[in-house]
Amino acid sequence: MNTHNDQEIYVLGVKEFAVLLGCSIDDISDECKEYIINTDFRYRKLYCEERENIILETLLRIESGELSESGPHRKPDWEEGWQENLTEFVNNDFNLKYLIPKFVRRNAVMRLCGEYIMPFNTDFEVACVNVLRKVLFGRYFSVARSIFEFGCGTGLNLVELAALFPEKRLFGFDWAKTSCEIVSKIAELKNINMESGLFDMYKPDYEVNLTASDAVFTVGAMEQLGKNYIAFLNFLLKKKPLICINIETTNEIYTNKTLSDYAAIEYTKKRNYLFGYLKTLRSLEKRGDIEILQEQRTFGGMYHEGYSFVVWKPL
Repeated sequence: MNTHNDQEIYVLGVKEFAVLLGCSIDDISDECKEYIINTDFRYRKLYCEERENIILETLLRIESGELSESGPHRKPDWEEGWQENLTEFVNNDFNLKYLIPKFVRRNAVMRLCGEYIMPFNTDFEVACVNVLRKVLFGRYFSVARSIFEFGCGTGLNLVELAALFPEKRLFGFDWAKTSCEIVSKIAELKNINMESGLFDMYKPDYEVNLTASDAVFTVGAMEQLGKNYIAFLNFLLKKKPLICINIETTNEIYTNKTLSDYAAIEYTKKRNYLFGYLKTLRSLEKRGDIEILQEQRTFGGMYHEGYSFVVWKPL
């Protein structure tokens, strides 16, 4: 920590990321360490009036009635959103930066383990996600035969996987046809061993060839299920993949007796985001059906910490 213009300046370095992601420094590859060192991860914490204004803005937005709820009725919105990304991707010489989802905000207030922060880097969120993926994928997916992402969106997570594990077969599933088009286009252009397919988490297709040698992950996809996650969870329990990583917001992580955590809980409830999932996983572990390897609260946008994660495996 240092100071600038009477403000305390913090930096996420290699040690700080190890703490944030619940791993050892040795779990972070040399390539990832170099990325962290060469990227601007400075930020300042927001206090007093700034913090109060953010909480007030959040609560007023919740009460405004302008927030849409997640659910099956939002499918056309996702088709439209991914189509916008696809069009920009094609019109800009297939530059991958145009596949960053529109809901990823630049130069914005963020949450870090329950605190509000203001980064110096306008692409702080994207950079943090890059580190998160490198660490989690490298730590948990190295022995998997193939890797399946459900709710793959614009396919950027799969691109990162292909860079880490070029020898592995990758599958990107989504309920939006446009998403599948993007993944297929990336596979063709980048010569990646990757396939796409339609998949509805509300009505899982048990014909998907997911085996006990394969890994599964989701990133901000299960949040759309609200309390209706049982069908997809049962699919995973039946298929018994090698390991599952869910990088998702979930209500159980907000345990601090603070207004900021209260605001996050109320926001996720209003949006009908994933609710009760972690509690269900904990119950399944007590029954001996699964083993939870890691639960980790991390970071997210201003309203909730959507890049928190749970790692588990069926038994």
